[in-house]
Amino acid sequence: MEPILVTAISEILIFILCQLVFIQRRRQDFKASLYILLIGVSFLFTGYLFLMQALGFGLPFTPEIKIIQTVMVALLLILTVAKISGIKKIEFLIPLLFIPLITFFYNIGWQFITMSIALYISGIVFFILFLLSTREIKYSGLFGLAYIISLIIITLTSGLQLIETVLFIPNILLLLAFTYFMRYGLEFNHFIHPHKFDMKKSRNLWISFLRLMVYITLLNVSIFASSIVLHELGHLATGNFYGCEGGQIIIMDLLPETPDPYTELTCPEPVQEIILALSGFFFVIPFGAVFLFLRRFPEKNFAYVIFGLAIQLGALDMLVALPYPYIPYVFMFVGMFIIALGELLLIYDYTEHKNEEETPKHKKWVKMSSKRH
Repeated sequence: MEPILVTAISEILIFILCQLVFIQRRRQDFKASLYILLIGVSFLFTGYLFLMQALGFGLPFTPEIKIIQTVMVALLLILTVAKISGIKKIEFLIPLLFIPLITFFYNIGWQFITMSIALYISGIVFFILFLLSTREIKYSGLFGLAYIISLIIITLTSGLQLIETVLFIPNILLLLAFTYFMRYGLEFNHFIHPHKFDMKKSRNLWISFLRLMVYITLLNVSIFASSIVLHELGHLATGNFYGCEGGQIIIMDLLPETPDPYTELTCPEPVQEIILALSGFFFVIPFGAVFLFLRRFPEKNFAYVIFGLAIQLGALDMLVALPYPYIPYVFMFVGMFIIALGELLLIYDYTEHKNEEETPKHKKWVKMSSKRH
């Protein structure tokens, strides 16, 4: 069976599963289940395009339609998670989708950047879903993150023109993500934050403390890795805009001639070197700003950690704008201070966290549950 035919079948399967989510969960939360249905309809449309292509009736603009669908899915994911979580500030991500989308219609060279930004925002939404959900729905966020990562890898390695031949790989992961939506529903009680570490109430103090340390360590590692990739992606995307060729991101060089990581670019003259140098810094900042939306949760302090990482990673780049030999050391010190502040606040909020700041929606659900029992 041809890969593109498998891709078409997987896209149609996503539509069927999304329709089942709508049928099963529309009474619990009509809006959220409707958003899932609309995501499914978009996959039905692209599945039809891929099916025609597999049968030898290739239709024009299929990659472009897939990019627009990626932006639409990102939009509907934002609305869905904002609806079921009660964190309305997530909707502030929506304007970030329309700027590259509008530019996309005027400049065909923005295809890759439009897709990248849409996947970037979708990844943030799935990450919030993974971070703040109970165990059942947490798997939706986990498989959703795997879907985004695999799609990014395929986009980088295959290019936009060939991406439809291997889309079935991320589609399977998205199917698993929506399976958990269908099984456990779109209820608010599945989005209550898991129990926090409490020194006064914990019976097994050391076990709880160890679990907390492992959890925070894994989050720090993932955030550190994401910040590095986003920093270098900023250089690559900006260089692409200026017409640079042969761009590639080097995360680890076994025979380093320059400090790891770095981005290789061959750029025509003239080029705005200051903008190119600072672009890595400005790509990381929105990632950190997203955590400020999590006002009720200790994870909001990761915003300081990411801001500090953005300053540290851009310390050497600052030499282009401020050509003084001591400038990198100043920025590295400031970055380290902000990172340390974020980590201290994170630990403090975890050990002192109370469930007193519950949303009205949460209080209403708890009251209804007590009445049932």
